[in-house]
Amino acid sequence: MKGYWQHAEVEQLEKNFNAFVKEHNVTNPYDLLKHKALKKGPRKSYLMNLIRRENFYIKLAFGIRRTLYCCYVKARTMYHPLHHKGRMSDENIKKLKVLQNEYGNKWTMIGEKLDHSGWACVSSYRSHCSKKNQGIWSKEEEIQLVQAIKDELETEDIEDLFYGL
Repeated sequence: MKGYWQHAEVEQLEKNFNAFVKEHNVTNPYDLLKHKALKKGPRKSYLMNLIRRENFYIKLAFGIRRTLYCCYVKARTMYHPLHHKGRMSDENIKKLKVLQNEYGNKWTMIGEKLDHSGWACVSSYRSHCSKKNQGIWSKEEEIQLVQAIKDELETEDIEDLFYGL
């Protein structure tokens, strides 16, 4: 399956994740989902072995008709500690613009600085900061477009291309 997650799928994912955490006495469940970001050491080794030995991804996706990776990404989003922080304040949106100019598209790093998830930063940036030109084309823009088409096609006879538009 693709697209939006159904309520029953989310419930099954929660059930699977919580059962695994309980069965294996995991103290910080989110570590199972961000194990790649952990620093090298005994904790990371323990989690990596547990994930492999106990088929964590298969158990996480049990009863859900989606790929293992898709289930992993959904769980990582659902259980991210900063996932449901609410809307960004106007002050944070201003900071978001500055941080995006400074760090580019390193959304996880930006999210840490704003105390929001990386995905929340991407969404806010798209809706608040990256406004595209909207509205009716100016006469100059129309002339530039027509000239660009003529140049690309190497002809002056382009009337049939946009007749009736």
